[in-house]
Amino acid sequence: MSQFKNLSLDEQLCPTKAVSYLKQYLPLKPHKWGYKLFVLCGVSGYGYNFEIYTGNENKEDERIIHNEPDFGATGNIVVRMTRMVPENVHHKLFFDNYYTSLPVMIYLEKKGIHTVGTFRRNRFPNVCLTDDRLLIKKDRGYSEECFTVVEDVPISAVAWKDNKVVHVSSTFVGELEKNVVSRFDKKKKTTVIVPRPKIIEVYNKHMGGVDLMDSMIGRYRIIMRSKKWYMKIFYHLVDMSIVNAWMLYKKVTKKPMKLAQFREQLAVELCQTEMEIKKRGRKTKESLEKQMLEDLEKRKKRTPTAIIPSTQIRLDGHQHRIQFEKIRRVCKLPKFIGVSSASSGLLMFWCLELASKSWHSDNCAVDREESTKELELFLEKEKIMILVWKLFL
Repeated sequence: MSQFKNLSLDEQLCPTKAVSYLKQYLPLKPHKWGYKLFVLCGVSGYGYNFEIYTGNENKEDERIIHNEPDFGATGNIVVRMTRMVPENVHHKLFFDNYYTSLPVMIYLEKKGIHTVGTFRRNRFPNVCLTDDRLLIKKDRGYSEECFTVVEDVPISAVAWKDNKVVHVSSTFVGELEKNVVSRFDKKKKTTVIVPRPKIIEVYNKHMGGVDLMDSMIGRYRIIMRSKKWYMKIFYHLVDMSIVNAWMLYKKVTKKPMKLAQFREQLAVELCQTEMEIKKRGRKTKESLEKQMLEDLEKRKKRTPTAIIPSTQIRLDGHQHRIQFEKIRRVCKLPKFIGVSSASSGLLMFWCLELASKSWHSDNCAVDREESTKELELFLEKEKIMILVWKLFL
């Protein structure tokens, strides 16, 4: 559980060039134009809290409601983002020099939230560290520490000479227990071993949560053009929620799954919601009864009957030429049910007996429903005759 107590706070950019007052220009970001967000993430890249920068978040009414002091524009961002962090559980918060200040670190330490962050010299007045113009002349790997107590809160400030001078402060870790790290020396053109303070190691290990989320969003970002400025923010929030859902899925199921595969499966499942999927296997008794009722209702619907000519026309004594029609009828005689029908020009139907190749004398063509009734009566009679015959035997 220790890895979930390490949180990092940093900016995130939703890239866009839409015409909106929310659009910001950040020259140090890969995408320089877009909407700026403040995101609170864990080490794994899971997002816990975010805030879209609009320039109007620093409201006095909200601070009074939450009983929060005013630390300025940047310090109030840290306070707002950590409202959802439980107090006195010893969470560790990491941020860069944009947010670091002594009042913020003291306030969070009193709430039981330990902090580590790089800082600017002008925000730490009278800090007992060597001037940067002298530190830059020191050997690579040189470091020094300044320790003090402010309002019963211990604060350690460390300066380390790498390619440049780095300043880091913390309320729970310091310089000691140094380790070594390999660096490339341009003058010697080889790799050299450089000593590194403990506070630098802890900061580098836990600070990249927001950058990790940015990399996962950037791999499979939703690219959809729209003339509405707010659609880009909406798709960005959807991407953030998908990344969070993917990490929760891996944690709960403990099954490895790639992000692209998870997004594809999620899209398919969302598209197939409320769709009727045919079940495989044997049908249950309820499904069979339901299907039988549906078939019975279909049979009850009568089809339109054929037009039967009047008796005067049928018995006029004239020879009518037989024509084969596309309409099929059923012969009322049981033995000839299903035989093709032919008709005259007056829509009078006769059946062709295949055995003798002769036409039935009467108009035997009827609708299918009437023929089935006659067939049922005929079959019942046949069954009675068979039973009587068996009794006499």
